Amino acid sequence: MTEKENTHVPAREVCVTYGRNTVMNKQVVSLIRELGIEPVVMQDKKNASQPLAQFLTEHPSIGFVAAILSADDFVYPKEGKPGEALLRSDQKVVFHLGFWIGKLGRERVLALYYDQRNFRRPTDYFDAIYMLLDKEGLWKKELLSRLKQSGFSPAVE
Repeated sequence: MTEKENTHVPAREVCVTYGRNTVMNKQVVSLIRELGIEPVVMQDKKNASQPLAQFLTEHPSIGFVAAILSADDFVYPKEGKPGEALLRSDQKVVFHLGFWIGKLGRERVLALYYDQRNFRRPTDYFDAIYMLLDKEGLWKKELLSRLKQSGFSPAVE
């Protein structure tokens, strides 16, 4: 084993990837900040323009990811009709979701979404843990619990 392979970077950063629903995005990013953690947002100006490999190099200590699945795009089969369209998440966010599950494992990735008519989650094949962004705030407790399980010590309980 080389010295580089033996180097382990402790998980200290929480990454957020999101679509185009600014209300959802602010809700989740704000909560993470309230917990005393400054999130690394993949769609921030600096991060969005760089390749994924460069992003990983600059943020080697990511230990948890919140993927916000907003209803960004209408899609329907090629032979279908617009009236049959379903709402789906931006494909870049779906890619990020699968990538991070593969890199960190399903326990360190939480996919958050609103319950909307005609919204379809990306797939069950990712073996993702999905959590509804509910009005009662159960998603906040789930996020806090998963952060703790992933080794983070939130400042607020």
